[in-house]
Amino acid sequence: MACIRVLVSIGLAAALPAQTPRVLPPSFAAAEASGSTNVPFGRSTPMRAQHAYDALLFAAPATMQALAFRLEGGTTMPAKQIECELRLASMAGGITWIQSEFARNLGADATVVVSRRVLDLPALGTGQTPSPFHLRFPFEQSFAYPHAGRALVVDVTVHAQQPGVVTLDAPYLCASPQVGFGAPGCGPNGGLRVASLSGSVLWGRAWVVQVLNAVPQAQTALFLGTLEGGSWNGWTLPIDLGVVGAPGCSLSTDPVYLLSRAADALGRAEYQIGIPSIPGLQGGWLRFQGVAQDAGANALGWVASDAGKVQICGWEAVARVYAPGVTATVGSRELGVAPVMEVTVR
Repeated sequence: MACIRVLVSIGLAAALPAQTPRVLPPSFAAAEASGSTNVPFGRSTPMRAQHAYDALLFAAPATMQALAFRLEGGTTMPAKQIECELRLASMAGGITWIQSEFARNLGADATVVVSRRVLDLPALGTGQTPSPFHLRFPFEQSFAYPHAGRALVVDVTVHAQQPGVVTLDAPYLCASPQVGFGAPGCGPNGGLRVASLSGSVLWGRAWVVQVLNAVPQAQTALFLGTLEGGSWNGWTLPIDLGVVGAPGCSLSTDPVYLLSRAADALGRAEYQIGIPSIPGLQGGWLRFQGVAQDAGANALGWVASDAGKVQICGWEAVARVYAPGVTATVGSRELGVAPVMEVTVR
């Protein structure tokens, strides 16, 4: 009989679908996020928070059976009790569609996966970076996430909670350092230069670039390109502009898009370029180079800058709406911020 029971147990285990943990956003599976939040478990008061995770973060539909959060790296927390309820839903469109009105973010598939009850959040006495996903919420009922371009919404209602600091790991700002490529700038005073002034280049925000060291009041132009080497229109980048009368100057990227404006009295021309509010642009590169009129520099009457590139580093494809108390119908809306979460799927 014992042998039969063992064989039956092995057969049942083999028949069960495999459970797989997935970290959202995936870029933080093994890395600390750039920010933190005390929403919703660290404010010692009732509150409601909806966290949205874009369909871009998923490859396919999935059946979800549990989720977990982790603390900000290097921090600890005491054990505390919370009275809460969790619902999962899909939301039409991506995270840019999230509304400040809670009800509008929940699709018809909204499902209570953890019914209202008192839960014990375990203490974490040793800080790690990144922290383990130790705040775990097994579901009473699984949730079938449809994907199909719909964001996942995690709706957390905290009806009551004991005092105690709980700071969750969450993305926020990121860095977009300028990386140079191609030939150096040409012209007097050390040559024409370009500089990205946006420390964080984000979709949905303006990116600010300056052309520097131009002749005061001179006309300038900023090229946006897609290449930083290789062949372009039969030429090899960077292209020596000596063939057109500007020796020592080079074209280092393909001029796909051009903007133009006059420099100020200090020889600076500032460009503000709106980046569309499309989360899928995250990770893309923006390549740029400037030129400026300088009649005395060469026969062409123009000088060229060095070339640079910056990466669109955010926002992460997450968002949230949150409000104090549990009766509010609207809350504060933020793009790019939500706790790093591990979801168990099969």
